[in-house]
Amino acid sequence: MNPEANKAVPIALVIDDEPQIRRLLRVTLEANGYRVFDAATGHDGVAQAAQRRPDVVLLDLGLPDLEGVEVLRRLREWSKVPVIILSVRDREDDKVSTRLIRRDGQEVKLTPIEYSLLRLLITHAGKVLTHRQLLTEVWGPKAGEQTHYLRVHIAHLRDKIEKAPGAPELIRTEPGIGYRLVESER
Repeated sequence: MNPEANKAVPIALVIDDEPQIRRLLRVTLEANGYRVFDAATGHDGVAQAAQRRPDVVLLDLGLPDLEGVEVLRRLREWSKVPVIILSVRDREDDKVSTRLIRRDGQEVKLTPIEYSLLRLLITHAGKVLTHRQLLTEVWGPKAGEQTHYLRVHIAHLRDKIEKAPGAPELIRTEPGIGYRLVESER
């Protein structure tokens, strides 16, 4: 029996009204091991996302029935799926989902590394991420043993987002294993 046959195939959902774009993305994604579904409208895209539970969504901002931003808002009501925005729009404001972090209503400035760490922790909220996982994702495959980098940056991140960094409530240390972001009760 082939052990590779038991691995789950990641699902990608392409939401774009242009058939040529959908076709191009399907060929590219399938060549990279994804099972691909597509939708030509925002309403169909939201419905397919709910039905298919994709691992990633590629979303055009200019759809015929709903603005892509509205589709994204609807997805975010119930899903944390990564969304890649496709756009031919020129205005940067239309393209950026800002990297804005707030604590008690005040903007918190994070370094790119702090932001990457927080993004990973949020993506896997409630789950323990090992030191190696965090180091490899943020610094690359050769940084897997550099836990001192990780400790320093987690400490800086806690200083910026925790109410009491010495007694963290958001980013918990799992001794000898890694870190975990506590899921919100909301």
